[in-house]
Amino acid sequence: MDQYKKILIIGEYENAMYHPLREVEKELRNIIGDEFQVIATDYFNRLSYEDISEYRLIISYTDCWQAEENKNLTAALLAFVAQGGALIVIHNGISLQINYELAMLIGAKFTMHPEATMLAYKNFNINHPIMKGCEEFQIHEEPYQFVFDNLATKEVLFYYEYNNILYEAAWSLEYGKGRVVYLSPGHSRASFEVEGYRNIIKRSIYWSMREEL
Repeated sequence: MDQYKKILIIGEYENAMYHPLREVEKELRNIIGDEFQVIATDYFNRLSYEDISEYRLIISYTDCWQAEENKNLTAALLAFVAQGGALIVIHNGISLQINYELAMLIGAKFTMHPEATMLAYKNFNINHPIMKGCEEFQIHEEPYQFVFDNLATKEVLFYYEYNNILYEAAWSLEYGKGRVVYLSPGHSRASFEVEGYRNIIKRSIYWSMREEL
């Protein structure tokens, strides 16, 4: 199968600090369906550009908050997206921010979150192709908060409401020839079982790979 049909999921299994990949991987495979070949690995720290260049999309669900900075992985991911690859970062996948250049690639850095609670995801950007026809939803989630890279030209996809304040929950941006999407819901498998969110994940996958939605 050629690279245009291959997706790579990266994350941790037994060594995850807070967010193990295994159950989430099952949901992601169900969301993606049979059209693409899906490979998952927890050996992402050893990946080179040559290793990942055969894929069309990388989905990050990494949980490497205390890992050492990895220049080889950083160079690989930057080159991958710049050359036209797609990157979707879900929830804790933003832990790639241990590498400053990857925080810039994603467009923001995670700063903190209050205790998990029921969150309403709303104020959809209906002008963005990902969000057309999507419906607002609620999930018991961690209200992730971020500081944004002022140089990144991001387009916010939707927000969540916490204590009567709206916070950015997802965004997209273009980097070189490639596309990046960040989606903040995803603390556990239950988040991926919400139909409204599953639809957004699938539409993000297709948009990021420049496939017809």
